[in-house]
Amino acid sequence: MNTAQIRVLELHEILNRANIAYYEQDNPDLSDAEYDILMRELRGLEAAHPDLISPDSPTQRVGSATKDRALFEPIKHPTPMQSLDNAFGLADLKESIVRILLVVANSELRHRQNIRQAAMQHEK
Repeated sequence: MNTAQIRVLELHEILNRANIAYYEQDNPDLSDAEYDILMRELRGLEAAHPDLISPDSPTQRVGSATKDRALFEPIKHPTPMQSLDNAFGLADLKESIVRILLVVANSELRHRQNIRQAAMQHEK
């Protein structure tokens, strides 16, 4: 095994353990910043070595099961939910805001097109 493979496996273990502690045990063992740094490192390694991406990688799913899973029904959002995407500085924050604004603008444009199409159908 090379160093990238070893580090990817280490990161899988650390991040999977952190997900269980956070989501299932409601007892985080890493700060959000620590978790984000490790996740960013894993994404970087996977980008540099796509052959190291596996279906069980923490990058291939969001979170973990929650201890209150039965209380919540899954929700399908019409527009994907957006976040600041782990912004660590002003440049990251600006990039996230631009990305979110583009999604909102695109969604608004689709909404207006749907209204126009409905109005045209009504006029016929």
